[in-house]
Amino acid sequence: MNRVLIAALACGLAITPVAHGGNAIPGTGTEEERLPWFFHDVINPSHSAEQRESELVLVIREADEGGRTAAMLLGRLYFMGDSHPANPAARDLERAEHYLQIALTSGDLESMLWLAELELAKRRPLEAAIWAQSYIQLRQEPEEGEGATGYIPSLLARIERSPGGSRIDKEALEEYVAGFVQTHGDRLREAAEGPDHRGTGWAKVWSDMERPECNVAERLSVDTRVHEPRRSPGGLTFRSGTRLSSSGRALFLIRIRTDGSVSDAMLVSSLPDVEYGMRVKPTALSMKFNEVPSDCRTRWGLAPITLINSLDRIR
Repeated sequence: MNRVLIAALACGLAITPVAHGGNAIPGTGTEEERLPWFFHDVINPSHSAEQRESELVLVIREADEGGRTAAMLLGRLYFMGDSHPANPAARDLERAEHYLQIALTSGDLESMLWLAELELAKRRPLEAAIWAQSYIQLRQEPEEGEGATGYIPSLLARIERSPGGSRIDKEALEEYVAGFVQTHGDRLREAAEGPDHRGTGWAKVWSDMERPECNVAERLSVDTRVHEPRRSPGGLTFRSGTRLSSSGRALFLIRIRTDGSVSDAMLVSSLPDVEYGMRVKPTALSMKFNEVPSDCRTRWGLAPITLINSLDRIR
C-alpha cells in the first residue's frame, strides 16, 4: 500500500476535526442562524462586486475559525472562479483544496466529488479516481446508481478518458481506496450530518427562528414539463428544449413564498461545470412547497438538484 499517497490525499483529514465557529461573525448569531446569508450575500448577482467581495472576507474568517458551511462554500467558489457569474473569488485550486479538506473533515462528503474534479483539473487521474471511488464507498452508492447519464458515471468516464486515465492500475486503485476508507471512513461517516445532496428536493429551510410553523417546508412537486429528460444522441434533451451532454449536481439557494411557490433561485455551485447549473435553474424555480401562514417571513431553502435519465429516479 502506498501510504504516502494516501497521506498526501488526506492531509487535511489527518488532523483533529475543527469545531464549528459559533459566533465567528460578530452580531450575526450562530453559524446555523447565519447559514442562508453565507450564500445569499456572497453570490447574489444583484449585489455590487464590492458588496460581494466584502462579504467574502467575512466568510473566509468564518471558515478559518472552523465553520463547515463557510468552508464548503469557499472551496466550491475558489474552484469555480469567474465561471460563476456572481462569484467574488478568483479561481485558485490551492485555496479550493484547502477549504474543501476542511469541509470534508467537518462532514461534507460531497466535497470528495469536488476534490475529484480538482485533481482532474490538475491532470492527476489516479488521485481523482481515489476521491470518486472513496465517495462511492462511503456513500454506499453503486457506480451505476444514477443511470448511464448520471453524474458519477460521467465523472468516472471523464477520468478514464483524461491523459493517463486509461493507464490507471485498477488493482492499485482498489487498494488505495480500501486504505483510505479504512483509515478515515468511520470518522467521516460520523461527521457527516445534514442533507443528502444526491437528489432533487430541499435540504434546509429557514424563516422565523421563533415560529416553527413558518420553517416547515414539504416539497410537493416539480414541474415535469420543465425538466423531464429523455435520452438523445450526445446526452439528455428536456421538454424545455435544453440539451445537456450529461447529468450533474447543482445547489441553489431558493426563496419560498408563503403560498409555496419559489420566487428566486440563486446558483450556489454546480458540477461538472457552472453551465449545468444555469441550465437546470428552471427546475429550481418550478418547485412547489407547502403553504404557511401569510404573516410568516420569506422562507429560504437550499435545493440540491440532480437530473438523471428518468423522472422516477429523481429523488
